[in-house]
Amino acid sequence: MKDHAVVPPKRRLKFAICPNFALYVLLLAGALIFTQALRSPISAVLFVFLLLLPLFTLAYLFIASANVKVYVERGSDEVPKLTPVRFGLTVANDSVLPVPFAEIDIILPSERAVRCIGRRVRVSLVPFGYYDLSETVTFPYRGEYEIGVSDIYVYDPFRMFRLRVTADTFTTVFVMPRRLSLDRSGSHAASDVNTSSILTLSGIDRAELSDIREYRNGDHIKSIHWNLSSKTQDLVVKEYAMNSGNRVYIFVDTARYADPSEGGYEDDIAEYVADGVIELALAAAHGELESGNNVTMIWYDGRTQGDIQTAEMESVKDLDRIFTVFATAQLCPPDDEHDFTRMAALVSETQGVTVLFVSARMDAKLVRGITAAAGMFGGLAARGAVGYMYFDPSAHILPERRDSHRETSELCKRQLSEAGIAVVTADITFQDAKT
Repeated sequence: MKDHAVVPPKRRLKFAICPNFALYVLLLAGALIFTQALRSPISAVLFVFLLLLPLFTLAYLFIASANVKVYVERGSDEVPKLTPVRFGLTVANDSVLPVPFAEIDIILPSERAVRCIGRRVRVSLVPFGYYDLSETVTFPYRGEYEIGVSDIYVYDPFRMFRLRVTADTFTTVFVMPRRLSLDRSGSHAASDVNTSSILTLSGIDRAELSDIREYRNGDHIKSIHWNLSSKTQDLVVKEYAMNSGNRVYIFVDTARYADPSEGGYEDDIAEYVADGVIELALAAAHGELESGNNVTMIWYDGRTQGDIQTAEMESVKDLDRIFTVFATAQLCPPDDEHDFTRMAALVSETQGVTVLFVSARMDAKLVRGITAAAGMFGGLAARGAVGYMYFDPSAHILPERRDSHRETSELCKRQLSEAGIAVVTADITFQDAKT
């Protein structure tokens, strides 16, 4: 099942006898009694007509069903999110026979287009008439959306029989996330980040102290070299050299965040979190590639054998090549089998690499997983860098649960920091990525 689709109504039998057939049997029995009692030609004709009626209705049904068609007008297969896109879907009667009773099992975008929902619609089709399901939709979240008709159920005019026409005609719309870049001009601790901000960055991308310069307006207080400033009587700040040419591993959490039915979440929490995590991971990969680093991105995706997808990139062009695949990644169950921190064990290199985890989770399990990963790579100082890039989901957590979520998040950030992992190193501003 697609992440943005709900299962359509349950598929019914290919051919079925409807309740009205029982009324027909009673009517036929009455006609037989009437014919035997009157013994007139008119009553006999009526009985023969009723006796042959099912044959006529069945012939009518099969002819009419063969001429009910579904037409899909394909628009753009790939569209950026928040961009209006039109899909065309028409159920047509291509015969001179009217189809007064028909039911269509369809999958269409919901009212807010967060996901597609399945429903059954009753329609009547005049000769050479049609039922139009076309509309223009703006999808707020990235992903793969399947729109179309699964089955059509056609009834005869007396509703004695029903025949299923298997349509299975769909159009797939791939909604792409935004192409964003990270502004890494700042350097902030977790406590300095506005908790109402949509995105925060956890991780490090500086290797060593490279220079000392005078304080400039906009420099963060944590960059000030206090010992040297006290001696010179002027504020000076530390500058760091960026790693270049390193291998960066980005592990992306594509597990479904939460079930809204549990309470405390907006009904689109899973889509909202997946959207943000994937955009953040793409922005991180884009930034590392532009800095000259090689990037390997690893994530769980149910569309691949073994559920694990890997993409190795040496340039932004490589990111463009895998963009659609990653952007439409299917979510996986939030279980131990799909714990994204365990993917760090797939990396054989432990020297001179940077490892970034991207997720919207902040709990004890995540702290244990990232801390264990940091141990594999010798922590931050010895042989590489292990960081955590955090997408804050609190904007779609209801007020009654939001405070406890933020308290847990702050506790986890402190635990990660105490374990030697920088939780937040930059205040992020998103801008359109350069093409």
